[in-house]
Amino acid sequence: MTFSNYGRNSDGNVFFADCTGSGIKPYFVSIDLTDVNNPISRCNCPSRKLPCKHSIGLLIEVRNKPSTEWPVKELPENLAKQVSKRNMNATRFRKS
Repeated sequence: MTFSNYGRNSDGNVFFADCTGSGIKPYFVSIDLTDVNNPISRCNCPSRKLPCKHSIGLLIEVRNKPSTEWPVKELPENLAKQVSKRNMNATRFRKS
């Protein structure tokens, strides 16, 4: 498993990369550590296991790779929407 196109958001709590897998195109994998007690992994691979091996691999990369090696990048639009939705839901939950 090889990762490329590493990135993280400016807050440093969402990490993402492309991962070569068995498919023709690389999979897009992300880990959202906004709530470190409840991380959310996302991957567009066809695996039915959650989290998939690509997400676990990315989590290991996050742990082992210094943050200086993760360039700050704008989140892809779809991922930005998912992160925003999670943050709104978390805010609503805290207010209740």
